[in-house]
Order: sequence, then structure tokens, then C-alpha cells
Amino acid sequence: MYKCLSLLSFASFLFFLACQGPKLRSVYTLVDSPQAAPDLSVFKQLVKDKRVVMLGEFCHGAREVNQFRKDFIQYLHEELDYELLLFESGIGEGISIEYERNELSATQMVTAGVTGPWHTEDYVEIMDYLKATPSMHVAGFDVQRTGRSFDRWVQKTLPAITPNPEIYQQVETLYTEMLRLFRNRKVKADEALEDKYVHLSKLYRDLANLLVENETVVKNKVGEKVAALMTRTLSNRQAYLDYFMDFKRSNDYRARWTARDSLMADNALWLINNLYPDKKVIINAHNFHISKYNEKELTMGEVLAEELGEQVYAIGVFGGKGSYANNGRKPELMTLTKAKHDIQQIVLKEPYEVSIFPIPTSPETSQNWLYEPILVNHSFINLDNDRELIPAKAFDAIIGIKGISPPKYIN
Repeated sequence: MYKCLSLLSFASFLFFLACQGPKLRSVYTLVDSPQAAPDLSVFKQLVKDKRVVMLGEFCHGAREVNQFRKDFIQYLHEELDYELLLFESGIGEGISIEYERNELSATQMVTAGVTGPWHTEDYVEIMDYLKATPSMHVAGFDVQRTGRSFDRWVQKTLPAITPNPEIYQQVETLYTEMLRLFRNRKVKADEALEDKYVHLSKLYRDLANLLVENETVVKNKVGEKVAALMTRTLSNRQAYLDYFMDFKRSNDYRARWTARDSLMADNALWLINNLYPDKKVIINAHNFHISKYNEKELTMGEVLAEELGEQVYAIGVFGGKGSYANNGRKPELMTLTKAKHDIQQIVLKEPYEVSIFPIPTSPETSQNWLYEPILVNHSFINLDNDRELIPAKAFDAIIGIKGISPPKYIN
């Protein structure tokens, strides 16, 4: 009788352990040494049942981050069936990456669509992978323009939707001129700028109405998804003009950043829920944008987390030492402090070249730093130029890459 009870108790104990599921370790090796191939198998556990995985970066100009991104995209697609890749690049410019990939070279795909700091050899390799993998779809979600390729789609469509295409043929050229004026700090919100803004806004609004009124013709010309993306891009052009004109009037940087991240979130949700409702999604952007929480600013990640809840998994990426390229492509040395809670010190103390720190649902003694303010230099956090964040509030995991260097640019 006693033996039977003991066996029963032991069986119950085993059942209890099975129900608990595997316990996350405090840190996993992703790359053992600079020469080693990455082992990303831990993501089968980390992103299980997650529809959207957001991978960040502490800057836009780190070669090792770009290379990890390439391996990460390939792994999630081939092993975990993620089929939609969203870049922090213009929604209109993303059309060419997706729908001209057979006609464009990998280098042309980069220059046609992604943001300028990503015009690197690493991103050419990502585009090579996309060209060879038609089951992997790609789009941009940024309201900012990141190239001139959208104009090709405008010119292609105009003769089919209006007897007077000449009215709109220069719309993207006028937009380029408006961007130059907006970004020139010496240009004020005077009557001349207001007139240009009103004129260009009307052109985009009228062109969007033409696309909607001739929806069937446009779909037959460029396809259903491209037609939807074109209409969305024209709406984004108007929204960008609106919030940047407001900025020229008020000089309110916080309102400008809120508008951008809100519009990026709207675009991402539209792509995820409307254009690709059956796809698992990878989002690639700066740590700031994918952060689920920011004390000072509204971020895209915060909006997505609120809308999609537990479907979203955010991974912040940080470097340890070396140098990177800023958005102007100039090298920046990664200085190191002696602070215990400096993210660089935490990354460097691990014996691995690339490590991931999954954030548990409750603090553990060995990983208390994930729940405390840590120093994050060499990265944009908010407009107040703060340098501390609490990882557990912002992300679901942290990736640390020891050695960082500038990428090689293609133009």
C-alpha cells in the first residue's frame, strides 16, 4: 500500500513538473565567437505563440546588428513560419521592394526602399534572401519617405485614372522640395510656406480620391494590394505634410515625434490586420520605436502592445564596445563607464559574442538589473536626452552583441 502511494505521489510530482513547462535560463548563447554560426533555436521557446516579433537596434549603423538581423529573419522564416517582414522604411517605398524584386537587383531594392542609414552591404544580403524567397513578403511602415521609387507607381497609374495626368506628374518632385523646406531650420511658417503646403496637400488629396474613384481600373493595372498600398501612401503623404506644417508653426518636437510613431503604429496595424491578416510578422526598427513603454514619449511599440496584447514580443538590441556609424555615417566610439548597471558592462561580462537575456515575468535574484534603471549610452531614448531605462518595462528580451563596428555602405 505504501509503495503504491509513493509511486502515485511521484507520478503526481512528475505531472506537476510537466505542467510548469521549461524554465527560462537567465542568459542564452546565440553566437559563441565571432567565427561561429548563430544558434537561434532558443527562439522556438521564446516566441512560441507570438504573432508579431519586434527586433530593435540601439543605432542604425552597426554592422554586427545588421548581420544578426539577417540571420534572425532567415531563421524565423524558415523554422517558425514568419512570412511578413516590416521595415522602418517608407510605406510607399516598400512597394518596390515587394513588387519589383524580380526586376531590381538586391542593391537597387535597398536604394529604392529602405532608409538611408541602411544602405549597406548587409542589407543587400537581406534583399538577396528576399529575392530568392518569394514566400517571404515585405513592406515598409514608416510615414517618412525613404526613397524616390513611389513616383514610378504614380506615373504608371496616372494615364489610367485621369485625362489630365500632367496635373499630378510633378507631385512627388514638389514633395521633395517641400521636405527640403520643412527640414531647413531657417525656413519659417510664413505665408509662402503655408501656400505651398495647401497646394501640395490638395494635390495629394485629389490624387487619392482619383485612385478610390477608379479602384477597379487601378486594381487591374497594378494589383489589389499595390492599389491599397498606393492609396495608403497618399494618405501618409497628407498626414506627414500636416504634422510637419504644425511643427513649423509650433516648434513642438514632442508632438512631431508622437505623430510619427502614432502613424507608424497605424500603418503596421493596417498591414498586419488588413493586408496580411494570415501572416506571422517580423518588425525591424530602432529600439525606441519597438519599446513597449517610454516614460516621456509615445512609441509605436506601446500602441502595438496595447492593440495586440500577448501576441507581441519585443527584443531590444544593444552593443558592448567598439564603434558604430551615426545617421550621418560618421563613426562614433562606444565609450564605457564603470557603472555596474551600464548595459555595455552587462553585455561585456558574458563570455559569449551574442547573448540573449529573456525577461521573466517576475524578478529573479540573478537578473534584478532587468527590473531596475540601467544606463544606456550611445542610443536615442527620448527627447529629454535621458540615458536610463528599465528593460522589463520596455522589452520582453534583451540581446547583447559584444563587438560593434560601422557597416560598409553601398553609396
